[in-house]
Amino acid sequence: MELTLTPDVENALSTQALLQGTTPEQLALDTLREKFVVKEREETEFRKETEGEFQETLLDFLGEFVGVLHSGSMGEKPYVITINAVSGGGKTALASLVAESLPQSQLFCFDDFDETNCYPDDFYAWYQRGADPLEIDCPGMGDAVTQAIAQGTSRYLVLDCPLARDHPRFATIIDLAVFIDTPLDVALARRILRDYTTVFDVNAAVQMEMLRDSLLHYLRKARYPYLEAAKRKATCDLVLDGWQDLIVLRDQLLRFIQKNHLASTG
Repeated sequence: MELTLTPDVENALSTQALLQGTTPEQLALDTLREKFVVKEREETEFRKETEGEFQETLLDFLGEFVGVLHSGSMGEKPYVITINAVSGGGKTALASLVAESLPQSQLFCFDDFDETNCYPDDFYAWYQRGADPLEIDCPGMGDAVTQAIAQGTSRYLVLDCPLARDHPRFATIIDLAVFIDTPLDVALARRILRDYTTVFDVNAAVQMEMLRDSLLHYLRKARYPYLEAAKRKATCDLVLDGWQDLIVLRDQLLRFIQKNHLASTG
């Protein structure tokens, strides 16, 4: 039986369908059949409902089903996902997209807690003395994540933060650690585009001088902490190719969740 969904209904079901490896249309039909115990009935008998009755049934079901998708399992520990990359590697963009795509999810970004974040004044000196993860901390973000876990009202927590499992504040709560493996030249180009082509509150000469200073600093010192950040992929569960399109990365991550989390939990 074929089923045509309206755009709003299709959008509501698309992520869950992707997680289950099917289509929104098939997901709606399969769940309808299960809900009304029609698996044992002939499909011809299923078609006996009038179009009006079927559409009414479908709308009622979809309202319940979408509500279930967004209600989550109350009281259960959320599935915690961390996304890491070097600066300019796309971690914030991917974390935001993943949080938008997953039902009943919350997003926590390191930069949003800057008032309570602690990190070395000189990252090159930090790198030279061994790059101790304990010199970087985010107590405000840690408290917010701990509170979200205790509340138990979310199904997924998406964390955009450095270090991931290498930091004791988050090491024990992470279910999936993702690293976007972005080449350093690509990350550098993205940072230049982000920082020097979107702000025009200084004249061109000053902006060029700022860019020159930034590149010199990168060559002399900043490159080394980026190399250190790239080592984090060794402790991650999933490494994505940062050269690929953001949507492709999102879909790969969702499929990984479907295969390794949802398949095991049912």
